[in-house]
Amino acid sequence: MICTVFRTARAEAALIEEEMRRKTALDTDERLVVVGLFTQDSYQRFLDGEERADVICVDVSVTPGIGHAEALRRRCPAAVIVLLADLKTPPTAYMKPTILAAALLLKPLSTETVRGVVEEVFRCFLEKEPDDGSVFLVETREGKERIPWSDILYFEARSKKIYACTADCEYGFYDTMDALEERLKDRFVRCHRSYLANRKMIEKVRLSQNFITLQGDVELPLSRSYKGVLKEMK
Repeated sequence: MICTVFRTARAEAALIEEEMRRKTALDTDERLVVVGLFTQDSYQRFLDGEERADVICVDVSVTPGIGHAEALRRRCPAAVIVLLADLKTPPTAYMKPTILAAALLLKPLSTETVRGVVEEVFRCFLEKEPDDGSVFLVETREGKERIPWSDILYFEARSKKIYACTADCEYGFYDTMDALEERLKDRFVRCHRSYLANRKMIEKVRLSQNFITLQGDVELPLSRSYKGVLKEMK
């Protein structure tokens, strides 16, 4: 799934969305989900929420576009950011490490220029395979889901499937916990035969109470077989 977030005018967003849908239909089996942040309230709700974004388009030619781009980068560190600017906006204002834009569109937009940037964005996005350290790839019935590692709290084995669980969603796929543990042992630790916890998300290890606490007050069971490894993280 590709979730695209727009923080720009509706007409500009519509042109970019049209080209992204065309590219999605032609070249990938991804689903495209569009989130339009056309008001301050919708923008703030997105910042305060847990919804993920794969591609973000931000207009930095209007005030406070630079601030919006920086806030969205902090909120979605793994996203591909496309900036919309005009010739009146100096590049030094937006080409900065707090934004890390992947592409730039100069206004007024044309179909040709948007199409070229969308090609570039898709190339950048689709090259983010699991081995590059940025995302975990899950293939579902709806298509491919690319989940940033920082979003995954834990993996759970349930009903003959494995689920990658984030703060607000879960993604089911077929695998075994043993194979997944071996593949992800640098990032995740086994705490139970049915659970792998994100090492960076662990806040507390309750050995005597047989559970661990992850960020967001998420509790996972801790079985005796795995206490030795978790004891070192206490």
